[in-house]
Amino acid sequence: MNLTTVLLLIMAIFIALIITVFQYFYKTEREGKLKYVLSLFRFLSIFFIVLLFINPSIKKTSYKNVKPKLFVAVDNSQSIKFNKNDSIVNRLIKQIQYNKDLNKKFDTHYYSFGKDIKVLDSLNFNETASNFTLPLETFSEISPVTKSPIILISDGNQTTGTLDYTNYKNEIYPVIVGDTSTFDDIKISTININKTTNLNNNFPVEIFINYDGKFPVTKKLSVYNGKELVYSKKINLSRLNNSENTLLYLKADKKGKQYFRATIEALKNEKNRSNNSIYFSVNVIEKITKIAIISTINHPDIGALKNAIESNKQFKVDLINNLDKDIKYVDYQLYILYQPDVKLKNIFNQINSLHKNYLIISGLHTNWNYLNKFQNYFKKNSLQKSEKYEGELNDNYSKFVIKNINFSDFPPLITSFGDFSFNISYEVLLFKSINGINTKQPLLTTLRTNNQKIALLDGENIWKWRMQSFSKNKSFLNFDNFITSLIQYLSAYKSKKRIKVNAKSIYNSNEVIKISASYFNENSELDTRKGLWLAIFNKHNKSIKKSPFTVDKNQYKVFVSNLKSGLYKYSISDKNNRVYYQNSFKITDFNMEKQFQNSNSKYLLTLAKGTHGKLVYPNNLSSLIKKLVANPNYQTVQNKVKTTVSLININWLLFLIVFFLSSEWLIRKYIGKM
Repeated sequence: MNLTTVLLLIMAIFIALIITVFQYFYKTEREGKLKYVLSLFRFLSIFFIVLLFINPSIKKTSYKNVKPKLFVAVDNSQSIKFNKNDSIVNRLIKQIQYNKDLNKKFDTHYYSFGKDIKVLDSLNFNETASNFTLPLETFSEISPVTKSPIILISDGNQTTGTLDYTNYKNEIYPVIVGDTSTFDDIKISTININKTTNLNNNFPVEIFINYDGKFPVTKKLSVYNGKELVYSKKINLSRLNNSENTLLYLKADKKGKQYFRATIEALKNEKNRSNNSIYFSVNVIEKITKIAIISTINHPDIGALKNAIESNKQFKVDLINNLDKDIKYVDYQLYILYQPDVKLKNIFNQINSLHKNYLIISGLHTNWNYLNKFQNYFKKNSLQKSEKYEGELNDNYSKFVIKNINFSDFPPLITSFGDFSFNISYEVLLFKSINGINTKQPLLTTLRTNNQKIALLDGENIWKWRMQSFSKNKSFLNFDNFITSLIQYLSAYKSKKRIKVNAKSIYNSNEVIKISASYFNENSELDTRKGLWLAIFNKHNKSIKKSPFTVDKNQYKVFVSNLKSGLYKYSISDKNNRVYYQNSFKITDFNMEKQFQNSNSKYLLTLAKGTHGKLVYPNNLSSLIKKLVANPNYQTVQNKVKTTVSLININWLLFLIVFFLSSEWLIRKYIGKM
């Protein structure tokens, strides 16, 4: 209590005393001992009233016993119920809840998790995914400092998220439910595909197949477009060679969204066959892309490039070597500048001013002094010395799917010797190699700015690659597909539509359909004032559902559930029924949670070891509880709590004021001296 408060309290005493003396002792005829009682009541009531106006603070110290927290996280996903482990999970929860010693020592918190995490109310085992990271992140936020172990009840089958326990500093005790026996299984684990391709193009599809079994098997991989078989191949797998990565090319011969199904033939006694098939889709567009090849020299590479690019009917190539010709720059989606020199200065400036994408092919005739001077994206310290390089594929290249067509077996390309430096984001597709030794220098590189895609091939005589491909395979197909994949990536521009939509083409059954959209006004600014609606139609174009979008962080979002498997169309419109976007999606019978026919102890064992916990089976839960109760690292601590209470918040003070005033009034009323 500071000096100011003390002075105010003294002043309150004087005020109450002066008023009391004036009313009861100054020029009054009241006599008797009762006068002193009444004056005391008046003094106290006035003092307390003034005290409330001063409202001094009182510091209070108390002690609180805090139990260590124990988190119980329960897997609420469908795989628990599919494998008939739901009754075991419920029994384990009751065993924890009814243990008196455990609840006496710990402040126990119960949560259920799947796609999301929430306080455990009841379990229905209807979650369509399992994410073990969620409870760890949540519990780290709730209890960042104190020791708080986790009992994690699950079958170990994670379908989403990562196994990240690095930020959780306390023990995790997974309790695994279900049968951990392994069964022979063959499955399609992943499919990689570009979302869009051009009509009549051969688009790449990468299929990953995994096998769990002891004996060698030969199974047929089939790909269907509807009911039509479009690809098949025999796959040989064994205990050691238990995975297969197949890259195939399919013909895009129909316009619009095309749905495909990849299937691997089942094993003889395979228990789980729902993971033998997987759906994928591609959007086929009909668009003629014009490409200009510009050069001041004649070279066989130019003809080879033209023939390779035009093997895809959606590409048309114009050769430009007359620089005096009036070039309509807006007509071309991509420029190939073959061994540019200073004569291409104006053309180069026009391309950059229009933000056009381009591919540069350099060689012995390239003027690197010019290239280094008139663009800031890359530079080469070129020396007056030639060098030959083979190509070596970068397996980690991520911009588009690329097949390894044995680049290292192709004849070497020739170019000037020198090192590269880059000033913008880039990714190497092919490295330079000399006699099989990777130099880590780029041979073919793709670069990206905010407005442009750029590629650089540092080597001439690529026509020899095309001839080598034909000589080996009796077809130009492999080389031509490689070139057209690169050209398709470079010629694709960002969409300038008013609305951009993020939605999947294929959803699994029981999966919540999430569609998000961004709307841009005429100034290309994000606008969240537009009321957007989602309308869903069945295969007969009959409207079956209409839902409004909600706005979340400058983005429109809508969630739809309870749709049966099948093909659906949808549109996004405003409140005036102006349609901004139309597309379709397919719901398949595939359910990720049904893929697991047994429990997986691998994830849970990793969690336990990584946090110094222990993997526990249901019949050993009692031992785990005893261990936690006896663990000296988890103890109740006594916290000292200091609080400051304002006098106005003390309820009994108001009661005293009312009591003293009422008592004074009643006594005076009783003796008849009002």
